[in-house]
Parts: sequence; C-alpha cells; structure tokens
Amino acid sequence: MMQVEIIYILPNDKGFYLTLKVADNSTVLQVLTEINFFNLYPEWDREKNKVGIFGKSIALNHIVAEGDRLEIYRPIYVDVKIARRQAIQKAK
Repeated sequence: MMQVEIIYILPNDKGFYLTLKVADNSTVLQVLTEINFFNLYPEWDREKNKVGIFGKSIALNHIVAEGDRLEIYRPIYVDVKIARRQAIQKAK
C-alpha cells in the first residue's frame, strides 16, 4: 500500500482534497474509480479533461507512486489573455 493525495477544485472553491492509501501499481483510473469520482462528478469527461501529478499532465493509465499528488483538472472557460486584461483594468 502507498499514500497519494487527490485534489479537485471547482469554480466555487468547492471540490475535495483527500489523502488515500492505494494498492501498489494502481493506475490513475483505478484510483479515481476507487473514490467513486466518475459518479460524484459525471460532468467530468475522461476523454476531454486532463489529470496531472504535480502540474505535469499524465494519462489515466499512468501508475501512481508513493506521495504523488493527483490533480484533476477541469476545463478553463475564460481566455487567459482576456482574464489578464480584466485584472489589470481592475487594478487601475
């Protein structure tokens, strides 16, 4: 058994952070299935959305390692350039 962290943040700052013990050689898909993620968040599309470990995008068949922080990404709906301009205008 090994310990991993799982993070999923929603736009309203809800979501979850949990630490979980999983079997050695578990894949990301197995971990997400074990925590019932796909039933809790059916809007998350495993074909389109991404997951990562410490900011690096990985595949669902990636084998997690002891101490990994599994980050579940949601789609970005705002163009980064537009958001940056809006932030600058607010600061003025």
